[in-house]
Amino acid sequence: MAFLRGFLRVYSWIFETILSLMALAMGVVATAIGTKDVQLGWLPWTGKTLLAWLMALGLLGLFCVVFAITGRLRIMLFLFSLVAFILLAKGFFQGTYSFAGPEQGKNALILVVGAFLAVIGAWPGGRAPARRK
Repeated sequence: MAFLRGFLRVYSWIFETILSLMALAMGVVATAIGTKDVQLGWLPWTGKTLLAWLMALGLLGLFCVVFAITGRLRIMLFLFSLVAFILLAKGFFQGTYSFAGPEQGKNALILVVGAFLAVIGAWPGGRAPARRK
């Protein structure tokens, strides 16, 4: 059981890092090229507001991962993971987003399940890492 717990914790760090880097990169690139009408159908924002949210959430996610890895404020990564999961699940399956085909729906489902596993792995319970003196 300890192995599974440790595996899910590391998985959570990796998943949230990749998700945050992708959000940050999309926001920075779209801002750099001067795109004004940016839209991601599964997120509730559009345009410049979306770019600001992508960059802010990307940075916040990276900070949460760093804090969780160092053993400080692990609750922040759990809350960030929970918000990311809710945004993905609601955006893909409860919003107005429509899939181009079954393959796109399958990929969205895999992403949402991956986000759910990251939430489980980010749960702040368990032993705190041993600190060196």
